[in-house]
Parts: sequence; structure tokens; C-alpha cells
Amino acid sequence: MTFPWTRTNRRLADAYSAADIARLTGLTRGRVSQLRSTDEPDALPEPDAPNSTATRPMWRGDTVARWCARTGRRLPPRTASWLMPGPDGPHLRRESQQTLQLRQKELPDNPDLRRPPIDVHVACYTAADGSGPSVWLATVLAPGEMRHLLGWPHEWPHGSPLDHLVHEILADVEPDDLPDTDLLGTLVLLPTIAEPEFGSMSGDVRMLQLHKADVGDRAPERLHSRLRQRRPSHAELGDLALALGHRLPWWPPGCATPALVSSWAPDAPQRPEHVPRRWPKRRRSSAAAKAPPPSFRAPCATPC
Repeated sequence: MTFPWTRTNRRLADAYSAADIARLTGLTRGRVSQLRSTDEPDALPEPDAPNSTATRPMWRGDTVARWCARTGRRLPPRTASWLMPGPDGPHLRRESQQTLQLRQKELPDNPDLRRPPIDVHVACYTAADGSGPSVWLATVLAPGEMRHLLGWPHEWPHGSPLDHLVHEILADVEPDDLPDTDLLGTLVLLPTIAEPEFGSMSGDVRMLQLHKADVGDRAPERLHSRLRQRRPSHAELGDLALALGHRLPWWPPGCATPALVSSWAPDAPQRPEHVPRRWPKRRRSSAAAKAPPPSFRAPCATPC
């Protein structure tokens, strides 16, 4: 059940007490106490805030937000993560896609400072009514790698490849003039690497919240410092997948080619890959004869 009269533009707090949850959702404190000690599907999770005690239980803000989303108590974007869908399912749709070619502003005289263009495929997801923040899934295409996008080569438009990408993505975005809506959306960098490796950066999804201030001039290293603050948790990636309505495409090393990435879509039919039988036709055992036919899998992209 939704309680529209409790909606505010306050940011999500770090921790909530039982009284805070009651004020936030419109429930009575008695009902909140009942939800702590019940086996009902909408029961409150265990208190998990660092300063929680037995006499004063406290819940982390994102825990409360996920509980509200799971039980149908929808919260406004500024109070909870706007990516969290309610029980009605995903609320974002894939609106468009494009491939951006990022080039250095000027080729430096020093060959060691020259970098090849970076092709980035960007798929945009928005709400069904076209309002609210967006999600941009960015995939650096082979033979490039995500690390090239996060580098800092000489003479790059707008400061760095990442700044250049953000500038191109937000070029056609018209920010809402209403107050407390400075969040434009979330940029999600999908990992792509040329060769298999086991470094600390290998296979990491990176997420960056983009705001109105990112449209204009930015301080040097501002985007990079925000990107390095922390990597998304499993819960945050789960929120993202629920909001999109599908898991993130995961490209094995060297497989993020322009043709495959641009043709991939969550609802696109996958061409089956032929899997040869592992036994001779005339010598199959009775168990093998009863076994189901081999399954088919997508040619390259696998969900994570």
C-alpha cells in the first residue's frame, strides 16, 4: 500500500529507528513493532545499523528503502534510491542506444602521449513516461578496454576520456527545473578487457551518479574521485537489475565487439549455437537415450 501523504524530498538517512520508520511510512509504532516479531511476508528485517542496540534497534537507510520497495511502500527519489522498483516490477525501459567515438582534442607531438579513439556503446534506459532520472549502460568496445576510458591521456576534450563521455551523454539531456531533482541519472560502466587477468580492476562494474552540476564545467578529477570512492555492492547491483528488468550483460575478454554489443538487447532472440553430441549414435547408453537434448546458449554475452 502506498502512503502518498508521507512523501517528502528528504534524502535517505544513514539509520532509522522504529519511530522514524513509522513517520516515514505512515504506519503506527505499534504496527512497526508487530512487523518486527512476525513471520508475515512484509516483516521488517533484523536491525543492522552500526549503532543499533537491544533497547533501541536501528536499521540502515538502504535496508529500510529496500523493505519499503519490496512491500509496496514506494519512496520518492530523494528519500530512497530511485533505482529500487516496487512489487509491480521494473519501471525503466530501454529507450535508445548509440556508439560514441571519443578522440583526443589534438594529437600531441610526443608519440607516447597519443591514444587511439575509444568507441563506447551507450544504451539509455528511462521511465515509461520519459520523466525522472535515467540509466546509461556504457560498454567500451574491443579492442579498447574500460581502463582506457578511466585513463588520463594528454589533450583530451573536457579533461579526460571519462569527462568526454559524460559530456556526450548529457549533451541532449534537459534537466528538470523543479526543486530537489538535481539527479540526472546513473552511468554504469560495464567491464571489458582484452585479455583474461586477475587484477583488482578486473571484472568490476562501476557506477557513477550524474547530477545537474555535471552538465557544465567541472573541477579536474571530480568524476574520477567520485568513481573511486566505492564500488557498488551486490545489493546495489541487484537494485539496478530489478529496475532494468534484466541482469547486466557480461562480455568475456575480447568479445565486446561493435556488432555483438550493438545487436544485444534484453528481449532479442538469441541465435542458438550448435552443440555437437558427445556420443556415437549407435552406442548410446540407456541413460543417455533418456537424457534431454543439449541446451543452447548465447554466442558471447552472458548475464552477470
